[in-house]
Amino acid sequence: GRKWRGGRGPGASVNFVTAHDGFTLGDLVSFNAKRNAANGEGGADGEEHNLSWNCGAEGPSRDPEVLALRERQQRNFCVALLVAQGVPMVAMGDEYGHSKGGNNNTYCHDGAVNYLQWDVAETRAPGLLRFWRRMVGLRRGE
Repeated sequence: GRKWRGGRGPGASVNFVTAHDGFTLGDLVSFNAKRNAANGEGGADGEEHNLSWNCGAEGPSRDPEVLALRERQQRNFCVALLVAQGVPMVAMGDEYGHSKGGNNNTYCHDGAVNYLQWDVAETRAPGLLRFWRRMVGLRRGE
């Protein structure tokens, strides 16, 4: 296949949509702006340019159309990440739509906002979690 600079192939790249120091995937499709007041830094921390879109409602929503669009967008990001050449990096919780409430810089929090919540995964977004599992299986050739 095609070689990149230095003779490396596409497998030498690490691809990601979200990372530990930014919005979660769930927040990427739920917030247009960061919500970092809980960090105690007057909103001066965290990236301002998140490249996010709230799908028509800022923050949590009960609107079925907004929720369906958000889940579809998360599935779209999953597919783009897992079918791309290179090594996919998935942030913890993105497989079930974990939210940090729009806080994109939670380094100073030791609590549920930064914990993997499998009970939430199974009850809130079982379809999204199942989709991620199947996409990982597809990538692995299963």
